[in-house]
Amino acid sequence: MAEAYGEKDKAIALEIVRRYGGVTKEAMAEIRRALQTPTLNKTTVYRWAQAAQLQPAVATELQPIKKEAAAAAGQALDDYFEQVARKMLARALQDDVIGDMKGRELVTAAAIAVDKMRLLRDMPTEIIGLWPGLLDAVGALGLNLADVFNALIAQAAEEQIRRGTS
Repeated sequence: MAEAYGEKDKAIALEIVRRYGGVTKEAMAEIRRALQTPTLNKTTVYRWAQAAQLQPAVATELQPIKKEAAAAAGQALDDYFEQVARKMLARALQDDVIGDMKGRELVTAAAIAVDKMRLLRDMPTEIIGLWPGLLDAVGALGLNLADVFNALIAQAAEEQIRRGTS
C-alpha cells in the first residue's frame, strides 16, 4: 500500500527539488532523508513537481508552509557543511597541498563552511560570540563602535605603510 504524504511533506520535497534544479538523483536522496522515507518513488516526486509547475493554485496553497518546509529541508544542511569542511581540511592537510595556494583556499572554504554549519545549528560563530562583550566594553568607555573600528583600520593601514607592506 502506498504511503500517504501530507502537504508539508510535499512542500519539503518541492523545496528540495527547487534547490537541486529538478528531480535529480541528489534531490531524491535529500528528499528521502528529509522525509525519512527511503522508498519514496521518484515518479511521485516528479508528479508533485509537475503539479506545482502546472497548477499555480497548488503552489499558492503551499505558500503558507513553504518557510516551514525550507527550514525542515535545511535542517540537514549543517551536516553537509560539516562534511564539506572536513573533506576540505583533510585535503588541505595532504603533503602535496599544504604549501600550495589551493590548500589555503581549501582552508578558507572549510572555515566558511564551519561558520555556516554553526549558524545553521544556532551556535554562535566566534565573532558573534565576542560581540556582546565588545559592545559592553566600548559602551562603558562612552565610545562609538564605528569610530573604534575606523580607528583600528587607520592604525592598521599606518602600520602597513611603516613596515612597507601596503
